[in-house]
Amino acid sequence: ECPTRPSPCHGVFERKRERGEGGKSKSMCVSERGRERALYTISDFPNDCLSINPLEVSIIGKLDLQTEITETQREVEGFFQAALAQVEITRLGETESITAQGKLNGELKNNKLVLQGDLATRDRPLASLEAKFPIRLKSDPWKIDVLNDSATEGKFQLDGQIEDFLDFFNLRSNWLQGRCISHFSWTNTLNNPLVDGSLELTDGYYENYLTAAQLTDLHIQIEAKTNILHLKSLTAKDRKQTGTVFADGQLQLNLEQKFPFHVHFAFQDFLFMDLGFASAKANSTIDVTGNLNGALAEGEVHVIHSDLTIPENLTKSPPNLEVVYLNAQKPIPMPPPLAEKSYPLRLNLVIDTPQPVSISGRGLQSEWKGDFVLKGTHLDPRPVGNLELLNGEFSFSGRFFKLTRGSLAFTAEGHLIPHLDLSGATEQQGISIIVNLQGPLNNPQLTFQSVPQLPLSAIISHLLFGQDISEINGLQALQLATAVTNIAGQSPDMLESTRKSLGIDRLSIVSEPNSEGGETISIQVGKYVAKGVLVSISQSAENSAPNISIEVDIGKGFFFQAETDQMQEQGKFGIKWNRNY
Repeated sequence: ECPTRPSPCHGVFERKRERGEGGKSKSMCVSERGRERALYTISDFPNDCLSINPLEVSIIGKLDLQTEITETQREVEGFFQAALAQVEITRLGETESITAQGKLNGELKNNKLVLQGDLATRDRPLASLEAKFPIRLKSDPWKIDVLNDSATEGKFQLDGQIEDFLDFFNLRSNWLQGRCISHFSWTNTLNNPLVDGSLELTDGYYENYLTAAQLTDLHIQIEAKTNILHLKSLTAKDRKQTGTVFADGQLQLNLEQKFPFHVHFAFQDFLFMDLGFASAKANSTIDVTGNLNGALAEGEVHVIHSDLTIPENLTKSPPNLEVVYLNAQKPIPMPPPLAEKSYPLRLNLVIDTPQPVSISGRGLQSEWKGDFVLKGTHLDPRPVGNLELLNGEFSFSGRFFKLTRGSLAFTAEGHLIPHLDLSGATEQQGISIIVNLQGPLNNPQLTFQSVPQLPLSAIISHLLFGQDISEINGLQALQLATAVTNIAGQSPDMLESTRKSLGIDRLSIVSEPNSEGGETISIQVGKYVAKGVLVSISQSAENSAPNISIEVDIGKGFFFQAETDQMQEQGKFGIKWNRNY
């Protein structure tokens, strides 16, 4: 702080500050008749503050800075000199650091800011800048006016890995790397600059951490002529090296029109979504048009392959904790958080599905078809539309329900999770059981109905054991109660979770008669080897030989069953059939 205002400063004001092992700063203000001069010096200052994104890149080293500003009769002039030394850059996941050093000098005189700087990494030159910008610096209060109609000139060169240069910038959720060679020069005015040069990026790679979009084998060519930057070509492949993208376009260097631009993208078999629970490939053409104030992306997206998976284990939302301040006398007012501004990219994309969309998980196997429109922005996409069920089935404890109705609705209510509504039916012992799955795709609610109408416990008894609730034993009743509670969402069903994790269709605890006229406890494991053909194995703790049974659904209510009975008599084999009325 320079105490030259509100009252003049006579003499010298000096302050020193130390940080860590060094980092000295010194400021001095001198006021003379009709002339004021301010100096600020920093030496050996730790520049870990340059770690723009500390989660991805760590930058350590030393910074030297010297600044002098002189004001004479309301005219402000000055200079600054900044130098980086002993800089080490370490990226996330890498063990070796990159060394860097650089300097940037500036001089302000006659309303012209002259800049000269260079940056070197890996012990070789990386980037250099020479430029003259028309600006006017005012004091009381301090203000910088850019003189857009005055002459400007300069040149910029970059030769090396572009990620080494971008380490000093905050790219937020983006990452770009590759070999870059570029040189640009400009003249005329800032309102209508005349630019000449080119940029070429080879062996590039791009990733967006939010959408998991990745571009490999990235190659970019840009040419600058007069007042237009031409994107001659952009070619890349997706993460799996099967899809391709091509783009071209141009940007007009006109400040009054806010630098208007247009870019055309063409995707072929491109994997544009790969989030674990959702993946999709598409052919599409998208045009992005805009300027400094915002842009609009519109076009058609034809989804040629899509898989959506309902997760088995759902993450729970963190609870809202009420903060209580101990011994708080006066509440300390907190400033409102700064609203983070982002470039507004509006969306108007028509998405159709000429090929069926697969939705699976939590017992559901299905195919869908439909179309929708993607509105909103790239940070807040709002899909509107529906997918209709083509075919599918839902399994519950080894019982298969033929899906009869289904829709997947995108409601544009501020989230991407669509609403699922489907129904299926099956026949068990002459009873028609209907299953309903409704709710958001990542957490649909499961309900059951039957004709004739039965309570939920009776329906689940038929599904789990193929028996009426009056025919089950005590252990089966305990398993039934657990399953009913789990469906109601009150507690986990450990047997059902174990069954899913083992990839089997039936897992139950049963009681079987033993040779002494009593009962013994067995674990029964079953797997459908074909539709309607269930093979089960029962193993008790009292006998090393398991019982094997084969159950075949012949149709029309008829069932055929063959089983061994090692408990009663070694080598005994029985065949029986029954019909459900």
